[in-house]
Amino acid sequence: MKKFAVMICIFVMLTGMVFSDQGVLNPDQITPISNYSRIGSKASDTVLITPDANYRGIVQPGRNVIVRGDTVSVIFSQTTTDPNDFQVFYQAYSTDGGANWTPAQVGTGNCMRTYPHQAQMWDENDNTYPYSATAHIYWLERYYPGTTGNTYYTYDELTPFQLFTPTVMAAAITYFPTGVVWDDGHRFGTGADAGNDDIYGFTSTDGGSTWDSTVIFPCGSATGQVAPMIDRGDSGYAFMYFGRQDVANTWIKNWYMETTDYGMTWSSPHQMMIVPIIDTLGNADTISLTWMGYSVVVDYYNQMPYILAKLDTHKDPTYSYHFGEIYFIKPNGGTPGAYTFDSLNPVAVIDNDPGTFEHLSGFPTVGYYYDVDTNIVLYGFSVAAYDTLGSTPYGLTGMTSTDGGNTWDVQIAAPFLSDSFAWYFPSASYYVDNNSNVHIVCFKEGGTLNDTDHNNLYHISLNVVTDLGLPQVGPYTVGVEEQPVNVVPTMYKVVASQNNRQFTFKLSLPQGARTTLRVYDASGREVADLINGYLSAGNHNFNWNADVSAGNYIYRMTSGGFSYSGKIIVAE
Repeated sequence: MKKFAVMICIFVMLTGMVFSDQGVLNPDQITPISNYSRIGSKASDTVLITPDANYRGIVQPGRNVIVRGDTVSVIFSQTTTDPNDFQVFYQAYSTDGGANWTPAQVGTGNCMRTYPHQAQMWDENDNTYPYSATAHIYWLERYYPGTTGNTYYTYDELTPFQLFTPTVMAAAITYFPTGVVWDDGHRFGTGADAGNDDIYGFTSTDGGSTWDSTVIFPCGSATGQVAPMIDRGDSGYAFMYFGRQDVANTWIKNWYMETTDYGMTWSSPHQMMIVPIIDTLGNADTISLTWMGYSVVVDYYNQMPYILAKLDTHKDPTYSYHFGEIYFIKPNGGTPGAYTFDSLNPVAVIDNDPGTFEHLSGFPTVGYYYDVDTNIVLYGFSVAAYDTLGSTPYGLTGMTSTDGGNTWDVQIAAPFLSDSFAWYFPSASYYVDNNSNVHIVCFKEGGTLNDTDHNNLYHISLNVVTDLGLPQVGPYTVGVEEQPVNVVPTMYKVVASQNNRQFTFKLSLPQGARTTLRVYDASGREVADLINGYLSAGNHNFNWNADVSAGNYIYRMTSGGFSYSGKIIVAE
């Protein structure tokens, strides 16, 4: 780990825990925001998922929640009684919009750190809500005493019934791993190496069964690099956003890279803000990415990245570097793979006084939808102090834009009228469900977050129309010319046909999953491996030229939790 990251780790060890030291998260140093409105009160708001969540399993930049229909998937770390390897990685799902939850262990065992991220696959078979409920997860397992670890990928093979087969992407500690998935079997993961802060890329072309890794941006002479965040668009496009500190105790500047070929190659790294924003006190607002403070979502078909980020001076370690001013960033020119940004591009979202830097808000998270008139609608959430909440310092904050991010409305989304809790670490769904709800998970505590190991992890859903006052939801395929129709089967089916020694196997899959198709002789010996990788939902044909001895053979297909076997005869 480079110098600036080591300094943070030492500071955490000396204080015992990040949030217990008031020099790090001091309410006296956080200024209440002043320009906001309040959403209407709700009859009920939150549902407890676990009372033992560990903050290392929900901190940004990872995304912790996805939704499709009434199915909601949440990932988190749960604290154990082991004083060293003190957390285990979990997923919980709900099939009733978040009212009830079923947890299951995903991680391979106890560990010190997880820092997980949940990706969502775009499924073009649905022209209104074209994304899948399957949980695709990237996470770290760092083991005591902290010098060894693995970086993992897995997905729920029986969505939403929690069948996970973890695959090691790298036998190394990769901090804050994030990743993306496409429905053609391509996967890409990334993270910062714990030893030297090089940014790694992990690529898979077979649905995550096997992985290749390479350094895509070495740290070089810089003091450090941290926490790349990524989201993807159509046709192999992805946008990566991360921090780089050139000199110790100076700004951690924000950088970006793009790919148009599933992460196989990347554009040259670019600094997003060439000229920092200088306020009247001489402070430069630059993005602080030491641990958290930013969120990225890509408009899938238009391949346009949208970013909410906390800008901070980040020069004085006695200040609460988790809180700053919230800004919105998007490209001001160029095309996918070659976007440009300028120093005047960031739009102030939460900023009381443009001439004075203030610690106002933190932990932003962003998502989007299209309204019925094909306009993009952006929604985000963060936590902030309010001048009307008395001694309760932090409330869940809604941020919404109906003009592509040029202007924003800020609302108190919680606490509600009967709620006196403080909120931390919100993570919002990329997209809304089919009832126009955005789903959020976060910590909700009765005061300052002094215990980082045993926290109440809650789920909340907010209707973008009735709660946030936004336009009606339209289809997510706005602007797409005509998508090819691929009728998804309603049930599994395997049909084998024969023409002399040429066999054709027709597979019908109602959902995408890792799939195998193999042929065995009468003794059980495998004689042909026809498919061993991810297949999307739909119909697939595979041919086999039976260059084997005449006799009886068995073929076996598995896909997710489904399996089927049949007999074929190879004639002389």
